Amino acid sequence: MSNTSKPIVIHPLTDLAVFQSLVCPGNVRKTPPQLTYIFEYLRDLGVKTIIEEQNYFDRDYLAEFANFYSLAAKGYPNICRRLHFFTENIDRAQLEAACGNSAAETTLVTDLFVGFSVIRPIPSAPFGRTVLAWYTDTTPTTPRQIQPCRAYTVHLAGVALTLKQGLAWQQQDAGVSACATIGLWTMLHSASFNDRHAVPTTPDVTQAAHRNVAVGSRVFPSVGLRFEQICEAVKVLGLSPFIIEGDVSARGKGTLGFSEDKFCSSMAALIRSGYPCLLMGEVKRPDGGGLHVSVVVGFRSTTPKAPAAGKFSFADANIKYLYIHDDNIGPSVKFEVSVKSKRVELTPGRPTAGSGQSLSYYGKFIPFRILVAVDSDLRTSADQLNRAGIRATLQMLHAMTAAATASNPKAAVPGLLLETRFIKYANFMTEEMSAYFSSKAAVLSKVRLQLAEAVPPMSLHLGIIRIGDTTGRYLDILHDTTDSDVNHPVFATICYDANIHKMVNAMVVSVPDRFGIVIAGY
Repeated sequence: MSNTSKPIVIHPLTDLAVFQSLVCPGNVRKTPPQLTYIFEYLRDLGVKTIIEEQNYFDRDYLAEFANFYSLAAKGYPNICRRLHFFTENIDRAQLEAACGNSAAETTLVTDLFVGFSVIRPIPSAPFGRTVLAWYTDTTPTTPRQIQPCRAYTVHLAGVALTLKQGLAWQQQDAGVSACATIGLWTMLHSASFNDRHAVPTTPDVTQAAHRNVAVGSRVFPSVGLRFEQICEAVKVLGLSPFIIEGDVSARGKGTLGFSEDKFCSSMAALIRSGYPCLLMGEVKRPDGGGLHVSVVVGFRSTTPKAPAAGKFSFADANIKYLYIHDDNIGPSVKFEVSVKSKRVELTPGRPTAGSGQSLSYYGKFIPFRILVAVDSDLRTSADQLNRAGIRATLQMLHAMTAAATASNPKAAVPGLLLETRFIKYANFMTEEMSAYFSSKAAVLSKVRLQLAEAVPPMSLHLGIIRIGDTTGRYLDILHDTTDSDVNHPVFATICYDANIHKMVNAMVVSVPDRFGIVIAGY
């Protein structure tokens, strides 16, 4: 292998042929579907320039090389290339000025940066670590929820380029990684784990899966991981697996999938909590398909449907779109959520409405299990938090009905919306409270001080049960997440309305443990 230095090269992105020549030089047998998808994604972002680092050592590929490719007779090189994407034309003079710390040119270059992709010297699977910006959100009234995303900073000849929100994706190579390995690797890039866990390489993930559950198969080349191995990998890497099983089944056939309510409410709760969700399911298409794993990194929020009078529903029970990192297609694929035969099925489509590659070759993805990696001290399950939320919401409806009908037996009680999520205590006290009380500094100060002074010390992660209606919040119930599901203690309840506060105080008399310390948030 030659280790000759090579220049940084600037390429205009004009068409698919140019992109293919950069990703698969000399490999023109067949264009991988991932290449076409990513090219069209870049076109949707408005990318006009690609700056290529021709020599780049990538941590993930070096680990793959050491564990597998270095022993291949073909003689794979250990050096990758890295492509940087920009939304305007950039010439050599501008790059040189930015490298010389020219304030104007540095700002220009960094402001135009929308992502990067490591290109591995593996002809069949060239895409290594790839992080791309989100395309423009055209429906801000129902914004994308992408809390699992994080910031990435890379350096091009000493110039720091930062992408504020993204999550790494890469193509499986079937030598070191299969779809489950890539899914776990993507999950562990999430911002949820930045402050306590190092991001593993793909060989780290595969080896962790085989640490105690080898099931007789060799480690490399990897042909895929069983469910037990996926759970084991999460534990070996210092986290705990949370598992949510589908609830739609047929006699004698076990679990077949998810109902819309359970799937959508679970997805929303976990994504809003900042956790990417590993989806296990079955891909169905006319030519076959099979078991598959992908990672949900976001969803499109919707306007909640008003529940019937005296009833409740989950606020996110009607999600229509998920954003999924799928190693068979690419990053941030927009999947439509639909229901057939009472179970959820997912259909991929293009990120935007423009013309381009059809994804009909993929088929339908029918999920039957959700796995989330969480910190070991978060012990409350998402299912249990939902059950606690349902109990609290039904109790609120009962109290509201009693209060309304005391003076008018025919009075209608408005329906309620329920939302659950996990959040770090520090984030709840800072971003969450600041956003809600943005125009009420005095109330914000009062609530924060009461939570800090009147409530016993709270856990690192909180379970939030939020009850309200289509007009806004009624209350937040803050659950301890460090105890068992049987105990499931409550720290405090924040009431955002004076009448709701009176109602909760009355209910505390009969069920004091249900609400903890009651705080006025108005």
